[in-house]
Amino acid sequence: MASFFNLFLLSFPFAFIIRSIDSAEDKPRAFILPIRKDNVTLQYYTTVDIGTPLTYPHLVIDLGGQILWFNCENGFNSSTYRPVRCGSSKCKVAKGSGCVGCNGTPRPGCTNNTCGVSPYNPFSNLLYAGGLGEDTMAIYETDGRFYLSHIYVPRLLFACGFNDQLQGLSNGTQGMIGLARTQVALQTQLSSAYKIQNKFALCLPSSSEDGLGDIFIGGGPYYMPPYNKDASTLLIKTPLIINPVSTAPIYSEGEHSDEYFINVKAIKINEKVLSLNTSLLSIDKEGAGGTKISTITSYTTLHSAIYKALVKEFVKKAASKGMTRVAPVAPFGECFSAKNIRSTVTGLTVPTIVLVLEGNRKYWNIYGGNSMVRVKKNVLCLGFIDGGSNPRTSIVLGGHQLEDNLLEFDLASSTFGRKLGPNYEGGHGAAQRALLVAAGFSCFWFSFGSPLLFALGTAGSMRVGEWLLGLKMTADLTGRWWRVDSDGVMWIAASFLLMLQLILCRFTVYELCCLLVLYFCIVSVQFFD
Repeated sequence: MASFFNLFLLSFPFAFIIRSIDSAEDKPRAFILPIRKDNVTLQYYTTVDIGTPLTYPHLVIDLGGQILWFNCENGFNSSTYRPVRCGSSKCKVAKGSGCVGCNGTPRPGCTNNTCGVSPYNPFSNLLYAGGLGEDTMAIYETDGRFYLSHIYVPRLLFACGFNDQLQGLSNGTQGMIGLARTQVALQTQLSSAYKIQNKFALCLPSSSEDGLGDIFIGGGPYYMPPYNKDASTLLIKTPLIINPVSTAPIYSEGEHSDEYFINVKAIKINEKVLSLNTSLLSIDKEGAGGTKISTITSYTTLHSAIYKALVKEFVKKAASKGMTRVAPVAPFGECFSAKNIRSTVTGLTVPTIVLVLEGNRKYWNIYGGNSMVRVKKNVLCLGFIDGGSNPRTSIVLGGHQLEDNLLEFDLASSTFGRKLGPNYEGGHGAAQRALLVAAGFSCFWFSFGSPLLFALGTAGSMRVGEWLLGLKMTADLTGRWWRVDSDGVMWIAASFLLMLQLILCRFTVYELCCLLVLYFCIVSVQFFD
């Protein structure tokens, strides 16, 4: 009974703030989707609610993917699904090529005279001819603090994939969600349909064991406890640049790339600038070179010349810190004994890798949490990969280096913004940095409620929904630390958080009544269990 009630608690805040969209003035502010990380494949995935009745496919996130697609052969039989006819305006928007048909019983993914598109799986390099369709999608609105209304989006365009196309994807996932600069990418469809800002942000989690990350669609505000103001004002911004040659698996001559590139002007280890062939950092007329941001590459991959220069200087600086080299562990080329590496409030004490970006004093500092990978209990490896001497792109910034960073892609202004998690860069003191790390900052804490932040009293603006989420997380974490059933400490967590919130936060009378009623319900359920 307690477990069922806990599930009810997590859904309760949404029940009394659901609203309908009846006018342009009542349009959603932004949308949100959760992000999880698969610890086996290191892929990041989200869950969408689509069709009638709703189905909930897990989809791997691909920043460079052109369209949302999933396997329609696995029981998807929505009554609101409609195929998009070949030659239609929607087919042209999706850059459909020809028509596809099917000899079987009509169902989603098996229709005739349907617009043909090419959903792509980059992990297995599989490209299929799939049918373009549209259906209803349900997605939560957000104000940067809470999950708000569950909004139904009609006629969302997507492609149907097949069972064979899932090779290489994380176990349990059914397709991919593309976020590239195309007209049929999810964020573009939502911004166009609801006239919201054409931008989105990611906060990739380093692990899903203790929580989730987020995809925000429509722009900020973004609240990153314990900094209780809008974190979008803290973003370090640099231009997104266009690769003149497409990087898609198939494309027409003259098409530019839909992926996200930035201009890295130089690379430093601490303050030492690496000696590089700077032409590798630029994109040439053939579309080669430059720096791309990717969620499907697990670790940053570098042109051999860049990799060797980076490793050489990193090892030199590491030696000056007393770090001891050990035998490398694949796929990494340089590893160190963890016994000689200290941890402080700013992370592992290893040399800092600095990407010098386009713009005045624009830097991307990569600290130990994003540069090092623990491969064994006492072995840490430099999390960069040698990409060979002839890669298409010189620097591909991979998932590990992106984790626990707020990354914003503004398609309207063609800018990329970044906010580092536990290591504030400029304008913030050591006390704030220490507070973030002490609070266990990750994209999880950014995602609406750290129980430790309640204890620290830094989240005075949090409301009932976050109180409930923090309550459940506190119970789960306490249960893990004490090795007891988390339900058995729910009433302790409720009492503790209620007391702190009543003391530290300014609730309305209505919110206070909600909290008191919920508190007594929790205690009653635990008692009668």
